[in-house]
Amino acid sequence: DFDDPQPVMVTAREDDDVADGHYQIVLHAAGAVDDVPVTVDVDDNDELQLDVTPSAEPDDPLDVGEGQTSVIEVELTAQPTGDVVVTVAAADDTIATVAGGPLTFTAANWDVAQEITIQGVDDADTATEPTTIAFGASQGETAVDSVDVAISVVDDDVLGIDVSSTSLGTITEGMSAQFDVSLTQQPAASVALSVLSSDAGAIDVAEGALTFTTSNWNVPQTVHLSALHDPDTADENSRTITLSAPAIPAIVPRQVSVSVADDDDQQIMVNPTTLPLDEGQQGTI
Repeated sequence: DFDDPQPVMVTAREDDDVADGHYQIVLHAAGAVDDVPVTVDVDDNDELQLDVTPSAEPDDPLDVGEGQTSVIEVELTAQPTGDVVVTVAAADDTIATVAGGPLTFTAANWDVAQEITIQGVDDADTATEPTTIAFGASQGETAVDSVDVAISVVDDDVLGIDVSSTSLGTITEGMSAQFDVSLTQQPAASVALSVLSSDAGAIDVAEGALTFTTSNWNVPQTVHLSALHDPDTADENSRTITLSAPAIPAIVPRQVSVSVADDDDQQIMVNPTTLPLDEGQQGTI
């Protein structure tokens, strides 16, 4: 059966690298004149990619608080044939910043995770803002597919009303007072404030409403008050001016207190002040 073919099974083994293999199998037989070489070419099935954890998508972003940090780990999916340099960039560094890049992976450390630190940037507004962190990589002149990680910077600011004074003391009837109003943070849209007196018969408010926008939210607007005259002699103590945002219940109302000192005196009115009478006559005052 010397001329009956017998099979030799050759199996290409899995490995971690991305290089194709070229091997030679030599058939040798005792008594044969020459060895017979057989070349085996192995096409590698590994793909060099970035392995980023967490790999957050836009519909499920990585949450980072303003002023807080979070860590992203990076490694490669396969052993490279040369050094791989990974660059890291924030799409908008006014929302989030990155520290730790660039990263270099070699044939020795390709599967050892390296860290990138993401920090949310504090700002004046109250909006939670989305952004992305882009990871790019290359091995020499060969580019590796980039990876974008979706980030959501969770805002820690609370929108509120800021007043220059919460107590104006006492003003006399016919006199005036004022205080300034602004917002504590930049709103996402315009905010309308109502300004109401607890006693419209004692305190008149010239500005019944104030509007703050995304551009003038921190520019003080002045509220002018007038203490009104009345016919009695009583002081009006502990009146309040309430500022609120009816359309935004989450904004806590603020109150400014003021008292009114009455300027009227209780007197006896006599008319006439002179009454001439002859002896024996009567008169009326």
